[in-house]
Amino acid sequence: MPDDSGVVAGDSPVTATTGRAPVSLAAGTRQVTRAVGPEVVRALHRQNAVADVATFVAIWVAAVALAISLGHLPLRLDGLGALWMGAFVLQGFVLQLFGIYAHDAFLHRQVGGRRVSDALGLLCFVPITSTYTDYRHLHLVHHRFVNNDGDSEVYKQDFDRRWVKIMLLTVLGVKLSWSGRFRRADRPIWTPSYSPEERRRLRLELAGLALWAGGIIAVAFIDWRTVVFGYLLPLGVMAPVASTLRVILEHADVDRSEPLHNATFYRTGWISGPLFLFGSGDCHLVHHLFPAIPFYRMRRATLLIRPILRDAGVPEHRSLARLVKLWFIDNRAHGTDWSQTIGHGQR
Repeated sequence: MPDDSGVVAGDSPVTATTGRAPVSLAAGTRQVTRAVGPEVVRALHRQNAVADVATFVAIWVAAVALAISLGHLPLRLDGLGALWMGAFVLQGFVLQLFGIYAHDAFLHRQVGGRRVSDALGLLCFVPITSTYTDYRHLHLVHHRFVNNDGDSEVYKQDFDRRWVKIMLLTVLGVKLSWSGRFRRADRPIWTPSYSPEERRRLRLELAGLALWAGGIIAVAFIDWRTVVFGYLLPLGVMAPVASTLRVILEHADVDRSEPLHNATFYRTGWISGPLFLFGSGDCHLVHHLFPAIPFYRMRRATLLIRPILRDAGVPEHRSLARLVKLWFIDNRAHGTDWSQTIGHGQR
């Protein structure tokens, strides 16, 4: 059964910014394993090659089909116009699924082995204009030091001002947050430490992104509407919105001293589950306890583990609208324990 230490084994050295030791999730993992039973946990980790291949193909087919539809459906104020808007919103979430699926299948589970996973992970990250190797390095560090100063997502502590959160709904805001432009003076700086092999792969992937950009420009000469309305605009307008919702559903409300409250405890539903490939909300909380559980077994995993979380006193959110309101309107600081300021009955 994969565990967190096994998942991050062999990763590059971590540059921690303080002497504070990370809160280990091992205690939470052991507690859950004892409660549901080792055999059940092993069954939850069982992989299904058909489901993995079908999902990879389905995401690509959906993205291409939506792009073509958006490029050729008429833009007008009637039923077809409403259909266009629905497809536009959906395309933003589908494009985000490229990264989410690569995170699940190729980073944590290494479907097909390390080399195959790296190659397919690259194919998933090219459409969202990101480098897989960079993401892999940063994300494994995130798992090792989650919610601590060595966490590669420490920059999200900057999401404690309303104007910053609004900026995250745009491509510019996303890029600025990654570059640390929103950093407060007292916030620790996290510095990546890439191996020579990672640097070599990063150079190759940047060249691949350049080729992808050239290909997109070439296709635009043939069918500019599909490229602009079906790909570039959803990527630039809707994908940041989807990404911000994912950020909220991952680590907005956490207790940094409690391993079982390592992520936002939001009850994932039949809409939010597929939109985020069962990787957010309570699914994300379980994911940090058991990183290698496949997404197609995550719903069963959450049903088994949710009672344990409730018994441990982890506050549960049941309204996505209210969760978003608390983050945006009430401006709750990201990555803090909201139960200190909100009664459990208000969730």
